[in-house]
Amino acid sequence: MQSLKLSPLPAHHHVLVSYLEFLRNVSCENFGKALKTCQQRLERFPADAMALTILARLCGYDYVLQYNLVADRETVWLHASRMAMKLDPGGAEPHSVFAHNCFWRGDAELCRSELEIARKINPFDTSIEYLYGLGLYLLGDQQAGMQAINTLMAIPFAHPDWYHILPFLHAFDQGNYQEALALAERIQQFGLWGELARCVSYFKLGQIGRSIEELQNLSRHNTNLPDSGITDKRSIFSYKAFKKLLDTLIEMQQTLPN
Repeated sequence: MQSLKLSPLPAHHHVLVSYLEFLRNVSCENFGKALKTCQQRLERFPADAMALTILARLCGYDYVLQYNLVADRETVWLHASRMAMKLDPGGAEPHSVFAHNCFWRGDAELCRSELEIARKINPFDTSIEYLYGLGLYLLGDQQAGMQAINTLMAIPFAHPDWYHILPFLHAFDQGNYQEALALAERIQQFGLWGELARCVSYFKLGQIGRSIEELQNLSRHNTNLPDSGITDKRSIFSYKAFKKLLDTLIEMQQTLPN
């Protein structure tokens, strides 16, 4: 719709198009554009269910990608996800974004329940299915989580970069560092995750030079790297599934030259 330029984009499509542009090319700049477009739409039409759903999704990405661009994210995320469900109770996506918010707030039981509802409403939505597997894994049911992800990855379609994060995390946690590195190489455009995955994998494989190179790239673009001082229980790095990754990153920061 942007490239054809046959006619002006209808106002109610602006949010969706800018959001899809961010998903097509994940970057801080495109995230900022999508967020601004979404906020402007909701200023004029606060009951736009799609814009609220997308705003809730953007809050999730802001959290996972560590952009920290959503002001008062805790309040905005909860309001947007609840309002999206209120306005579109039969939609799969609103239940999915509310589940994501429940997970962040530490309500594991409600998170799992909402994920199940979203899957039942639309069993063909691959992003919902991925978040279902990710949710199960981070909530402690690693076997069921990986089963869901492996089933999804077996479907022949172009998997986004971020689909490889959980398989990487699982391989790394299991000590399969060569497999972890191969998966890390698939993550090229998803915030800090590609460099983070590669630097810890290279470190565990004893390839110190490559590890330092990736750590430098990571530090260059991310000033707030996770460290041993994490006290926020809702930081994504506070979950048990990330413990080995975080411990390795801390070890690297303490032992490798700057």
